[in-house]
Amino acid sequence: MAAKKTIIAFQGLPGAYSYAAARAWAPKLTPRGYPTFEEAADAVRNGSAAYAILPIENSTTGRVADIHHVLHANDLHIVGEHFQPVRHCLITHKTASLSDIKSVYSHREALGKCKGFLRTRNLEAVPFGDTAGAVEYVSQQGRKDIAALASEESLRVYPHVKALLK
Repeated sequence: MAAKKTIIAFQGLPGAYSYAAARAWAPKLTPRGYPTFEEAADAVRNGSAAYAILPIENSTTGRVADIHHVLHANDLHIVGEHFQPVRHCLITHKTASLSDIKSVYSHREALGKCKGFLRTRNLEAVPFGDTAGAVEYVSQQGRKDIAALASEESLRVYPHVKALLK
């Protein structure tokens, strides 16, 4: 039972916006990532985590789909709130330049927020499970022609990447 009191569940990987929100809202708890919102909520329901931090709304695209259903299905209740600033960076391999980039990977919400930028530069938007996962992918690939849209925090988590634009 002691472990439960030290964990805050979030969807995604370290460096994701939910990771940053978990660290800001509960700095004494240890953030633990889960692949889906449902699995993060289930961690609270089954006692693996004390809390789950889940996005309810996005200032650009509105309500985050299905979160209210996830809360209801797991008999969870909102006990606090945190407003997480979202400032996307264009992150790529350390050897790349802006002119090298052809495709940009990120969560569909981030791609939607930046669609004007992507369109004017004729960059292919490639949906990915989450923003930090996209940075992890870019870091692992070592390619100059791909980038990710993600948080500045993800730069501290994943090696071999840099921000071209903040």
